[in-house]
Amino acid sequence: MTKSAAKTKIIALPAPVKPTKTRLNKDTKHKLLEYMEHQFNLRVDDTDLAATFTFLVARVNTILRAKYPEEDMRTLRKYNLARVDSCLRFTILGTERVFGVRLFPVGKVSGEVADIPCFGGCYNNEIFPCDRDFEILADKWTNQVEDRRRLIADKRVEYHAFLHACRYLEDVEAVLSLPEELRKDLGAASRSLSVISPDVLNRIKSDFAQRATA
Repeated sequence: MTKSAAKTKIIALPAPVKPTKTRLNKDTKHKLLEYMEHQFNLRVDDTDLAATFTFLVARVNTILRAKYPEEDMRTLRKYNLARVDSCLRFTILGTERVFGVRLFPVGKVSGEVADIPCFGGCYNNEIFPCDRDFEILADKWTNQVEDRRRLIADKRVEYHAFLHACRYLEDVEAVLSLPEELRKDLGAASRSLSVISPDVLNRIKSDFAQRATA
């Protein structure tokens, strides 16, 4: 070993600082629950639900226009005497069953319901005649909506139980990946620099500050 080599002093870098864990509270858990529900809702396959709604709205509009023709509705619209009613009632003539159909889009579903006169305001007692095929289609839609509602409700219970068991944000991130924007909103430190020693970061900043002024 040469004399110069013996005098060389090796400076060890400080040990990385262990990042502080982010404690969860009631509000942050609620935000996480909303995020998880929203993400799951986006991933639900609504193909069959959307197809049923499309067929149902088409049949409903045919029934409504049979009683209230488009020519008459144009005049009523001029005087603000038309409305879109999303809660309608139907019956098969000759039977005693009267059933309601809620035409509120659920999930990734869309469709426009035809307007009708607003004689009695929304949700009046008007009953529209239909056939057996329409009744089957309406029941199918109602059951699909209930199945989807139950799926989301069950997931909410499952996610709530999971978050209740988590004390720290890091416990949640061990199971699912969170976007940086949400992590920041929850009070978490940036992941990119959290494992680097503050002393090292300060020295790097100093190095580049000196070069900039040189």
